[in-house]
Amino acid sequence: SAFSFAVGVISGMINGLLSVMSLYIMRYNMQATCAVFTQFFSLIIPFVYGAVFLSEQVSPWQYAGFFCMLIAVALIFIRKNNEKKQWTFVLLCILYGCISGLMSVISKYHQISPYAAETNSYLIYVNIGMCLANGTALVVSHFLRKKRASSTETEVVPTCGEETRKDRKIFWMYFVVAMSAWLGAASSILSMTAQ
Repeated sequence: SAFSFAVGVISGMINGLLSVMSLYIMRYNMQATCAVFTQFFSLIIPFVYGAVFLSEQVSPWQYAGFFCMLIAVALIFIRKNNEKKQWTFVLLCILYGCISGLMSVISKYHQISPYAAETNSYLIYVNIGMCLANGTALVVSHFLRKKRASSTETEVVPTCGEETRKDRKIFWMYFVVAMSAWLGAASSILSMTAQ
């Protein structure tokens, strides 16, 4: 259906955005800290959505789990006085976690909708969205790399070789993420035709 196609493509594009964001977050080399934010927001946003909009029953154990996760997030901000807080990284992690939670909400919204298509069709639409997002990221990364390479030809930069290697590595990381989305779409289509 058109509803499933629209929701699936949007969901896939958001998922592709998460893949690109995760590559950027890796630059900070603090994946464990990011995982705490991601788990907190990716669980809390669907939890609130279900309780408020779908009138789902919330057990005391779920409230206890919520407060445990809240303490885990609060502990991240308790650091030594001489340790500098990277607020850009913190904001990125919060945004990443919120988008992860939004993905769960979109998935639940589609699942309970009377206009939803079957799961296989929906997964193909999701993979199409991921292909669009990751393909765009790959193209943008390629052009930025070429632009930076052409600008360093006119300027003498001591770390030019190091920057080029870093740009090349980022480009190939985007390429691998894009390829995984394309292969996922192909496998979903093949699994449908095999039935």
